[in-house]
Amino acid sequence: DIKHPLTGEDIGISFSLVSFESERVTKAMRAIEVDRMRKALQSGDIEVSSTDAAEYIERAEREKLIAAVVGWNFNGNEFGDLGVDPECTEENKRKVIDHPGSKWIRDQLSAKGDSVRDFIAPPEKKSAKGSRTK
Repeated sequence: DIKHPLTGEDIGISFSLVSFESERVTKAMRAIEVDRMRKALQSGDIEVSSTDAAEYIERAEREKLIAAVVGWNFNGNEFGDLGVDPECTEENKRKVIDHPGSKWIRDQLSAKGDSVRDFIAPPEKKSAKGSRTK
């Protein structure tokens, strides 16, 4: 569930994510790295400027989120020109994640995607039985 950035209250929009360790996210991240390497080799640039590095990091983070989002529920809310209850398509995910005003949403999604606790079931508790000796 997405929380209001100032009040911390639930705003009624929820996102479904896969772990950042999932195959679909790691595949997207590899594609970004291959693209970055291909561009560097084609340009002959050995050094990367701080501006280029920052742009790459920002692009990689956004692509990671786009790959991790597998669904959402806007519960009657709207988002920009997508209207009320936008469908979760690749194009719409990109519009939400890339929107200049959605940094607070990206931050919350990043925190969830990084949290292993949200993707691994807790271990079952075993009953504490005393050991028996013969």
